[in-house]
Amino acid sequence: MTNPVAAPEGADAGQIHDGTSEALEDPTGREDDLTEHQDDADDASEERSGTRPQREARLRQRAQTAEAERDQLRERLDALHRQTVDDIAAAAGLPDPALLHAAGHDVGAFLNDDGTVDRDSVVTAAAEAMSRFGIPRRLRPNPQQGTHGGTPTAKGVSHVINDALGR
Repeated sequence: MTNPVAAPEGADAGQIHDGTSEALEDPTGREDDLTEHQDDADDASEERSGTRPQREARLRQRAQTAEAERDQLRERLDALHRQTVDDIAAAAGLPDPALLHAAGHDVGAFLNDDGTVDRDSVVTAAAEAMSRFGIPRRLRPNPQQGTHGGTPTAKGVSHVINDALGR
């Protein structure tokens, strides 16, 4: 039998038994990495190993937060749809977008299958609301009348003053 070499007096317990002064350390320096991974694993297992009511409470809280975010985003999307419909109706000549709603039109009726606003249906509904409430259409300029594409013949203020002073 071989007897291990006893460590000299005063030597650390971490020294090799042959009496050399090399410490027993991890030569790769990964000891800290392993400790960090173990800490992360411990945190995750604590989260999973909580009592069943605690886990259910966490899941309920997450679900409530997700539902609140969903509802908030739905409200924002509805407001954007309303604004788009109102803008299209105003461009079609409807003086007040509330007239669309008073005529019985809902914003959801103007949405396509992909969730975008159908411009043609809004313009048609705006024209219907205008005729229902007796609102005359805006007159559009007749492009066949006017300056015929030439430069305007109107004189500026300085030209009028010069003519008045006889210059």
